[in-house]
Amino acid sequence: MEGWYLPEAAHPLLLTPKFASANKLSDVDAKDYGTIFYVGGHDPVFDLATDPANIKLTSDFYNAVKITSASNITTLVGAQTTDGQSIFAEELLMAVESIPFLLEDRIRSLGGEYIMAGTHGYDPEPKVVVDGHLITGQDPASARTLDEALFKALQN
Repeated sequence: MEGWYLPEAAHPLLLTPKFASANKLSDVDAKDYGTIFYVGGHDPVFDLATDPANIKLTSDFYNAVKITSASNITTLVGAQTTDGQSIFAEELLMAVESIPFLLEDRIRSLGGEYIMAGTHGYDPEPKVVVDGHLITGQDPASARTLDEALFKALQN
């Protein structure tokens, strides 16, 4: 089919049956899991960044001092501490800009420290920051290093 950029296995007609039995975010309880990890991409900025169920879930993981990790941290920008502060207010993290808002601006406005890989936000070298139980990575080059950091954290 012309115009598809996803692997054939990710074709919507093949994935739909698999998603039929998937849990809704609102049905997921952080008590049942040891970590939460979101993969990258621009899609989360359009829905997960402001989704109440996602904000509650990521906040629950963070406040339970469970590994809270993402390669695109727009999924985490709504998460709050138990006292209602952004989880980024005092955390050291790394991110890339995304749409419809610049992630760098959002993280700084929440009181976080933004660390950019390379000179223009892209560096072919991995860039992963581990700050306690908050683990973030930037760009596809960081996938393996992010996986390793996440695995190491889960071993502790």
